Amino acid sequence: VPIVARDKLVGVINVTEKATATPFNADELELLFILANHVAIAIDNMRLYDRVKRFNVQLESKVKDATQELKKTIEHTLVLQRYKEDILESLTTGIYVLDKHNRITLWNRGMEIKYGLKREAVLGQELFHVLQNVKPEILMRTIDEVHETGKHVVLDLVHHRVNGDEQMRVINYHIFPLQT
Repeated sequence: VPIVARDKLVGVINVTEKATATPFNADELELLFILANHVAIAIDNMRLYDRVKRFNVQLESKVKDATQELKKTIEHTLVLQRYKEDILESLTTGIYVLDKHNRITLWNRGMEIKYGLKREAVLGQELFHVLQNVKPEILMRTIDEVHETGKHVVLDLVHHRVNGDEQMRVINYHIFPLQT
């Protein structure tokens, strides 16, 4: 009796004789064909299982390699991030970075010195809440212009009470769009 899986012959069931030495009747032959079908399904399932198992091993290897590469990239990015932060911290020029909602995401040492406000106190705060002595409409219009054009803008603004000092100062702003 042929064992056929997916229209391919994968084996045979060879029954040569019965205990009674009589020919096989139709019911017995039908039982052999049913058995052959079940064996074919089992063989096909085994082959599919082996293929899936090999695929999983290959996939696990690729995931492991990709994870290692990602870890290296993340480590490299963190090193570059620390390097950038060290550079920004070493500058005496005041630098701050805003998110799209005008919340402060970076406030370097130069800003701490210039405004007398510690980084921890201003991070996450809205810029015009922190710099209350700045005319928000002028600076906001300029920030919007930088977002729209993608170009650097220089702006001079008069500040009162910079670093607890009551005298007026002109602060020169260079506003750049950040490329992500």
